[in-house]
Amino acid sequence: MKVKELTIQGFKSFVHRTRIPLHEGITVVVGPNGCGKSNILDALRWVMGEQRPLQLRGKSMSDMIFNGTQRLKPAGMAEVHLTMTGDGVPLPEPYQDYSEIMISRRLYRQGDTEYYLGKVPCRLKDITALFRDTGIGAKGYAFIEQGQISHIITAKPTDIRTMFEEAAGVSGFQVQRLESYRKIRESEENLERLNDIIHEVAKNLKGLQKQARQAKKYHRLQDQEKELDQRLNGYRFLELEKQLAPARESLHSWQRQVGEKEQQRLELTAELDQLQADRQRLQALVDEGRDRVNRNREKILSTRSKVELLVQEQETLNRQLKEGQGRRQGLEQTLKRLEKSRQEQDRQLEIQQQRWLAEQGELQFLEKAYLDKKAVVSRMLKEQTTCREEVFQLMSEESRLKNEVHLYSEKLERLRQRKESLLDDGLQLRRQLEELELTLEQERDLLAEKRRRQQLLEEEKEILSSRLVQLQRKMEDADQRRQAAQHHLTDCERQWHQLHTKVSEGFGFTSGMKQALQEESAAVLRSFWDVFAQVPPAWEQPLELFIRQLCEGLVLADHTIVPDFISRQRHRDRVAVLHGRQASPESEVAVDLPEGVQSLANLVSVKEEFRQVVQPLLNATYVVDEGEKAVELLDRLPKDSYVLTRNGEIYAGTGWFWVGNIKRADGGELLTLRRQLAEAERERGKAREQLATAEQQLEELRGQVREVKDQHGVCLSKLTPVLEEIRQAVRSQEDNQHEYDRLVKALQRTGEDEKQLLESRESLLAAKREAEDKIAAVVELRNSQEEELAALVARCGAAEEEMVAAQESLSEKKISLAAIGAKRDQLKRDILRISGDEERLRRQVERLEQQLYEYRQQLSASVERAKEFRLLIDRLEKEAGEDEGLLAEQTQEKENIEILISEHRETLREADELLSAWRPQLVEKQLQLQDLEHRRKNILDNFVQRYGTTLTDYLAEHPFEEGELFNEADVVEKLEKIRRWIENFGQVNLLALDEAEEVQQRYDFLKEQEADLLSSIQSVKEAIEKMEKTSRERFLGTFFQVNDHFSELFGELFNGGRASLRLTDEDNLWESGVEIAAAPPGKRLQNLRLFSGGEKALIAVSLIFAFFKVNPAPFCVLDEVDAPLDDVNIDRFNQLVKKFAAHSQFLIITHNRRTMTIGNYLYGITMEEDGVSKALSVQLSDYPDRPQRQVAAVAE
Repeated sequence: MKVKELTIQGFKSFVHRTRIPLHEGITVVVGPNGCGKSNILDALRWVMGEQRPLQLRGKSMSDMIFNGTQRLKPAGMAEVHLTMTGDGVPLPEPYQDYSEIMISRRLYRQGDTEYYLGKVPCRLKDITALFRDTGIGAKGYAFIEQGQISHIITAKPTDIRTMFEEAAGVSGFQVQRLESYRKIRESEENLERLNDIIHEVAKNLKGLQKQARQAKKYHRLQDQEKELDQRLNGYRFLELEKQLAPARESLHSWQRQVGEKEQQRLELTAELDQLQADRQRLQALVDEGRDRVNRNREKILSTRSKVELLVQEQETLNRQLKEGQGRRQGLEQTLKRLEKSRQEQDRQLEIQQQRWLAEQGELQFLEKAYLDKKAVVSRMLKEQTTCREEVFQLMSEESRLKNEVHLYSEKLERLRQRKESLLDDGLQLRRQLEELELTLEQERDLLAEKRRRQQLLEEEKEILSSRLVQLQRKMEDADQRRQAAQHHLTDCERQWHQLHTKVSEGFGFTSGMKQALQEESAAVLRSFWDVFAQVPPAWEQPLELFIRQLCEGLVLADHTIVPDFISRQRHRDRVAVLHGRQASPESEVAVDLPEGVQSLANLVSVKEEFRQVVQPLLNATYVVDEGEKAVELLDRLPKDSYVLTRNGEIYAGTGWFWVGNIKRADGGELLTLRRQLAEAERERGKAREQLATAEQQLEELRGQVREVKDQHGVCLSKLTPVLEEIRQAVRSQEDNQHEYDRLVKALQRTGEDEKQLLESRESLLAAKREAEDKIAAVVELRNSQEEELAALVARCGAAEEEMVAAQESLSEKKISLAAIGAKRDQLKRDILRISGDEERLRRQVERLEQQLYEYRQQLSASVERAKEFRLLIDRLEKEAGEDEGLLAEQTQEKENIEILISEHRETLREADELLSAWRPQLVEKQLQLQDLEHRRKNILDNFVQRYGTTLTDYLAEHPFEEGELFNEADVVEKLEKIRRWIENFGQVNLLALDEAEEVQQRYDFLKEQEADLLSSIQSVKEAIEKMEKTSRERFLGTFFQVNDHFSELFGELFNGGRASLRLTDEDNLWESGVEIAAAPPGKRLQNLRLFSGGEKALIAVSLIFAFFKVNPAPFCVLDEVDAPLDDVNIDRFNQLVKKFAAHSQFLIITHNRRTMTIGNYLYGITMEEDGVSKALSVQLSDYPDRPQRQVAAVAE
């Protein structure tokens, strides 16, 4: 499985969609700090299912989404796609049919996460399962983050163990094992809950069955109550039908009498209503006449008032006409005065306008003269400024040149001092070189002597190491034998325990046998199957059939306690018991047996304490091979004898025989069970002896290993000081050699510096002379420029005085022109004001004329209306006299009608008194009839409501017979009695019948579930046992292989030294961690935290590549692993990576140019815009030689 391509978008600093193809071999990623290189590793871990933000260098998962820059908005989601290819090897199940597969993960800012496999939505556990046991999981050894390399060897032993599980391919087993244990716990909890539910359901079932019986009885009483209630309602209904007919006839007679009297009353009421209507009509006419007379009188008074008002209005209008005419004359005179004033103002305005135009011409001439003088002054000031700047520049140049001359003088002085210093240094370096040559010669002789001592100790150490390895292998073999013996003993113990449990629990015994065996002493009472000491396996089934047929039960050894046993047994379940008797002399009869026939006593052996009881039966029983021989043999045997064949046929001397096909289940289990128990007991003893022997051998080998380790330690204690001395001597020699080389180079540099000093002095002298010449030229030019500047200043002063005089004349002319303009504007405003007053007065005169015209019109109208009102008053007085005569006639007619109304009311009162006496009697009759009908209706409605059918239909189906006696009181009493019984039942569960059936079905279902759970738990336990065995074998095999490879790679990277791995708890393999022990060349074993950063990195690299040798991961990511290494170790590291790149892909993030040279492809990560990463790729195969300077140029 290989990585084909990584696609990133919106993840951390990769905001734009970035494709990073990963090729075979080594891919190198370079770039400056903070450009986003490590984000590629984070993207790989994230898409593979990493859930811990801290492992991705963030506080929360939202930190994985691009957070925006000053120019770009934050991204709404982050997504990463990883394309994997099989590369000729099938992908893991269930994707083995695919040539490649894409793993995708998408995170939205609101927190939702999506996972895809092959663009199909999936779960997180599907992705983690895909990478399980490949080394590239979340806890694998293929991803080494920045700064993590040194933490690997200082990690907890349990964390290192996780890497071993990944390499051994058992991390999935560990997950499945824990999952299986969880399933067992859940199943046991479910079983416990199920047992509680079964117990509860059984208890409920018992109660429901009782309720169901009560519900049946309740239904029977309800049926009786229903039948009696229906008959009683039918009887009462028929009785009410008989009473309704006469009641209806009596009610109809009373209704006719009352109706006739009410008809008479209605006629009187109609006549009275007509008279009252006539009276109301006449009253209305009288009222109308009175209103008409009153209205006429009111109109006369109102009209007279209006006439008086019109007279007053006429007087007012005459007065207003006179006043208006006087105001009009005054306004006309004022208007004439204003017109004369306006004409005078127009004349003055014309004079001022002429003066303003003349002044305006003079102002323009003065402005032009002023602007010309101002331009001349401005030009002179610019020339003056330019000249000053040139002078300043010349002064600056003069100052700069003088500074250069001063600097040249100082440098020449320093060069002189430096030359004297170099001469002194050269003499001192030559003396030091002579002393170092003598010291180096002495150190070479001393180092050669120490190396000879080292070689002797190394040879002794190798011999001891070889012997230690042999002993360790023997100890491993002994430990394997011990473990095998331990497993064998465990199996024997388990088998013995299972068989012993069956036998002790009385497998195949009846309850009476179990009870008697538990309560009686085992010394005197045993089962029939336990009295035999040895039975041939071929005769186990026939013998068991024989015993079951004759006397399956118990054997009592002591015949003296038979009476006491019988008295106790009467209180227990029934069993068959065989007890011993004294043999009578006549029973001992010698029998002549044919050849090949023997008694059962010769075939089986019986335990001593039961031999007296069982031996007579065995002596009287004979065995033959076939049934035909048995029949012939019976004629020679006594009546109490038996013959038993090999196929289980039984023939008795009394004439009985038992023949037929048999199966294995029909017999043989109990005797076989006891034989297997005895064999298991013997096998258990042998297993214990083998385990003791294996443990003794292992302990002896451990003692030898300890002894060899002690010798090895003594050798190391001698070798370590020698190595330390050699290391110090080599280091001293190297330091002295480096110092010698440095002094030689320093002496060479001293000579070169002297030559450079001479060249520098000559160049400085030439530059100083040149600067002094430039200073003289600059001084002469500056003096001429200063004279020119003085002349410009004088001319500019004269021009400025002329410009000021012109400016003053211009200001005076502007002031004069402004005064004329102000006076002209004031005249214009006065003319406008006078014109406005004239217009306002003219409008007032017009409005006054209009008002006088309206007054004249109103006066004429008022005179005409006064005439009309006087004529109306005369007509209204005439109509009032006619209305008063008609009103007197209508009043007399109304009084006559009121007399007739009094007479009709008296007659109507007499009719009402008679009806008041008859109505209560009619109501009583109606109430009696309504009561009968209501009772009838209630009976019918209640019947329909209770029984769902009409009472008439019931009576049609169940009619009362002619002459049938029906005692209502007896029926009511019986019905009340039944109802009291029903009430005494209390609350009755009418659904108990159906519920009991449902609960019974549920109880049966739960029992089936219980059996399924027990079977499931057993199957899971078997799977766990098999899984643990496989996992243990793989883990130990991987551990030993990784240990060997780790030691080998450690020596290769360190050019010597030793390293190993060990389990922290060998007896508890599932909880044991893995510890690292390492000693680089010249160092003792010590705490790993005390090593330098480079040493830690090399130890961790040795361990990682040891894993790769055992289980190569498809690809490996190394993030700045080479940072703590020097150039020599980087070269060793690079060679190791190149060797493993033949089997795995490598993605290396680095800043080191040596590491860049080993890559096949190079990716440069840049950040052209702050906060946004961009990838650039280079195929280094285009540079076949790849010298370091070319790769460095590409990387830059």
